[in-house]
Amino acid sequence: MRACAIDIGTNSVRLLVAEIASCCRLTPLATALRITRLGQGIGRRRMISPEAAERTLAAVAEFLETARRHNAERCILFGTAAIREAENGGVFTASVRARTGHAVRILSGEEEAILAYRGATRGLVPHGADAVVIDIGGGSAEISLQQSPGKLVAKSVPIGCVRLTEQFCHADPPDTGELDELKKHISGMLARDIAGFAGRGAALIGAGGTVTTAAAIALGMIPYDPARVHGSTLARLTVSSLAARLAAMPLSQRKLVPGLEPERADVIVAGLLILDLIMDFLSAGKLTVSDEGVLHGALLEMAGSP
Repeated sequence: MRACAIDIGTNSVRLLVAEIASCCRLTPLATALRITRLGQGIGRRRMISPEAAERTLAAVAEFLETARRHNAERCILFGTAAIREAENGGVFTASVRARTGHAVRILSGEEEAILAYRGATRGLVPHGADAVVIDIGGGSAEISLQQSPGKLVAKSVPIGCVRLTEQFCHADPPDTGELDELKKHISGMLARDIAGFAGRGAALIGAGGTVTTAAAIALGMIPYDPARVHGSTLARLTVSSLAARLAAMPLSQRKLVPGLEPERADVIVAGLLILDLIMDFLSAGKLTVSDEGVLHGALLEMAGSP
């Protein structure tokens, strides 16, 4: 069966078209990403703006056309933090259905974390092995821990890179006071929401745009090569160094950094600080980078993979 998944996120819209074998193996056929910033201003207004909605609708329509060209038999569209939190999230999903004929499934934070775990660990973690997966998005960070086979603890923490950039980072570049307040906030949220994840000693897997971008910057990668990123290792010292270096740059200079998409340059500092502090909280000196995540998890779920 050929199927497609479209992730309508706070920062970006992502597409995966894949062939799904009867044994639940995925063979990717097409991928795409558009940074549409659907969640712009959500933290302040709790509303999706008309401009952000239109940008996102255009990306969804484009991706469905790509899926049609690849003869996808089924499509699943899902939304995350921005749609969950917006007072007009239902208006937006109704607009998607009116324009495309497809319904949007709104994932809970826990569902998002479970799908991220399922997709990110595919092929990277031996069956039955303990692992912690972190997936940093625009509106939230999903953290999931497999304590034993079949037992998964999944949490969603409202510390996404778009949310925290809008809340704390106003100067260009961010000043010391802003960064200190940002770090204090992240640390407090982690202590509140994932205290039980600390000290587990499980393998750490990182997914999502912040993590893969950090890997691409560390590798000086132009253009982005998912094959090199997937399965690569990212040391916490590297993450800390990248966060400090990019935080000291004005936005105009950040946009020129090899491996960093210019559209992501305004939120990457907050994203890297989230990643750095999660790794510190979990006492993780390194993580394995996954270029796969919620999209792959959604297609595996569609196929009935356990």
